[in-house]
Amino acid sequence: MVKLTVEGVSKHFGDTKAVNNFSLKVEDEEFVSILGPSGCGKTTLLRLIAGLETLSEGRILFNDKIVNDVPSRERNVSMVFQSYALFPHLTAAENIGFPLVIRKVSKGKITDRVREVAELLKIVPLLGRKPRELSGGEQQRVAVGRAVVRQPDVLLMDEPLSNVDAKTRAYLRAELKELQRKIKTTFLYVTHDQTEAMTMSHRIAIMREGKLIQVGTPEDIYEHPKDVWSASFIGSLPMNFFDCTLIDKRGVRAIGAVCFSPQSPKNIMKMLEGLEDGTKFNLGVRPEDIEISKTRTSQLTCEADVHLLEPMGDSLIVNLKIDNTIMRAKTKPGFKVDVGEHVYITFDWSRAHLFLSSDGASLHKV
Repeated sequence: MVKLTVEGVSKHFGDTKAVNNFSLKVEDEEFVSILGPSGCGKTTLLRLIAGLETLSEGRILFNDKIVNDVPSRERNVSMVFQSYALFPHLTAAENIGFPLVIRKVSKGKITDRVREVAELLKIVPLLGRKPRELSGGEQQRVAVGRAVVRQPDVLLMDEPLSNVDAKTRAYLRAELKELQRKIKTTFLYVTHDQTEAMTMSHRIAIMREGKLIQVGTPEDIYEHPKDVWSASFIGSLPMNFFDCTLIDKRGVRAIGAVCFSPQSPKNIMKMLEGLEDGTKFNLGVRPEDIEISKTRTSQLTCEADVHLLEPMGDSLIVNLKIDNTIMRAKTKPGFKVDVGEHVYITFDWSRAHLFLSSDGASLHKV
């Protein structure tokens, strides 16, 4: 098997830097997701690793071997594309076995290997059908089967679930994770869907504008975002941010913001030690870390008006307004509140985040 190393890799198209000095190590049999918005260079990075594009700068290594100049066909890499790219005139079995046919593997071995892969993917009854007779999810399984049938050292996946419905996508996420565990191949998975990245990956690499922003486990990425952008990008609901200024009021150092002055939590103030009065920063709080009540619960509780309600079935999203600031809180579906009602909110300060306004960098986790 193969450990994949990407060292200072760049790809330029004229003046556009699709991938910019990107470095990442993917261990043998590890499942790593490249997560980022559309147009950030994720697909280009996969194509560079597959050998479908030439590097402008940097090195790509499989174990300790530099493969920059190794042709794609000799890298033993398989790629699953966003479009299934199945041959319409071939059956599912023939599509899966095609990579072995062009390698002139014997017919008997192809039949055995196709059957083995089909059993792994639970698509044996589909082997005689052509793509037009398959659903989107079934076509995707066939495409994955075609990629794994040759037993690649590295399996690259480019947004493979984006064309299936939400319910099928949830099933396929679990199946892909189980598949990776069974075939023990190094996986590099590209997606803009953070749910896919969070639920399937050993680690996540966040990419933005061709650059690597942060790498870590799903828990690490969620709990310790590197900067404001990462914090806002990760999470089923965006993090709430509040513009704050460090002030000194009657000898008490506090956060100057609509909810938090003149007193502020001691653990927050400890994080701000050493910063000068007047320093501007952002306080970040996730919607699930905001508690709503109809009575004041502490001196650190502030008042807000209910602006909008978003019932989600398993939760209730409450949009709250304080002066001209809108924030979102996530609460249980049984919570009863009406638009326009006056409520009180309290933050879970142990899970709050602080970011310097000057560069968006995280001070550190509270």
